[in-house]
Amino acid sequence: MRNFTKSFFKRTMVIIMVVAFALTFTPYDINVTDAANSNMTYFIYNASNASYEGSYTIYANTPLMLPADCQEQSRTVFGGDDRVLDYSKKGVVKLIGTNDYLGTGFIVDDHVIATAAHCVTTSSATSKIVDSILIQTLDSNNNIVSTYVTPVKIHVPYNWMEFLQNPNSTFHTNNEYYHWNYDYALITVEQNLHSYKKCNLSIALDDFYPASNDTNPSDNASVSVTGFPQYINGVLKNNKTTHNLYTGTGVTLPYTNMNYQGENPYGRLMFYDTDISSGNSGSPVYYTETYNSKVYFDVVAICTAQKGYANVGLRINEDMLKFYLSNSHISY
Repeated sequence: MRNFTKSFFKRTMVIIMVVAFALTFTPYDINVTDAANSNMTYFIYNASNASYEGSYTIYANTPLMLPADCQEQSRTVFGGDDRVLDYSKKGVVKLIGTNDYLGTGFIVDDHVIATAAHCVTTSSATSKIVDSILIQTLDSNNNIVSTYVTPVKIHVPYNWMEFLQNPNSTFHTNNEYYHWNYDYALITVEQNLHSYKKCNLSIALDDFYPASNDTNPSDNASVSVTGFPQYINGVLKNNKTTHNLYTGTGVTLPYTNMNYQGENPYGRLMFYDTDISSGNSGSPVYYTETYNSKVYFDVVAICTAQKGYANVGLRINEDMLKFYLSNSHISY
């Protein structure tokens, strides 16, 4: 079996070597070419009223301490829509706002849910209100069990909020997709989610990605996306009160030709043909592998966008692992 990922849970323990809104954002350092293992600043918002509560920085030299266990942009369906109802992924959740649902998230620690930043922020550079978070599982009789948990805080990268405030700046005009590097967020919740399955955050190795001249996608790595898409085959499946969890599976694709500040897009983005649609934002993009007769789901990216012939995810990197798993500023 090809070894595609470095996974972070018990079986490996691998360490990488590798409000109104009155805040003013300073421009990017345009010399930045690597968004991994850097000093990262984050903003904190109150999930119940969207008020700004402060900021903090996770520095590049912060050690990665692993736990003992581990608005909507258009999306594309390639060919026929082959997504299926799937309640077996117990770590995938639905984010519900005041007027409608906001997207998908997934459990990464006892009180921490990962998602895409654009699911929990507005175009005016403020946080959205997240009223509740829905977890759906199956009981022993295959009946759907719905549980609602209470969001407390929302953490979002400073660089993402800076883009929202200055989308037409010279920097962002010349580097159209750079802000996609920072389309990730976390939500803390009041309840302990220890009894639910945590999604294992993993860093994909180079072999995971096809070469830019690849012409045979059938031998590329298989990736799945589980979430709450708004439509399946043109039929409404999810809104604030209707809930259906779907999984689609496809393969990784070569990167597109993007205006990306001279940086190889594979540094941060993953391209794939797995079917997604509005509502899938914030879903885990994962690779399934078997180890010691057990099946594991290694989350290698967060579903974020669509670009041309491919759907797009933000690859998990060391900065994100520190943000989700080694963050001393998390409270609930």
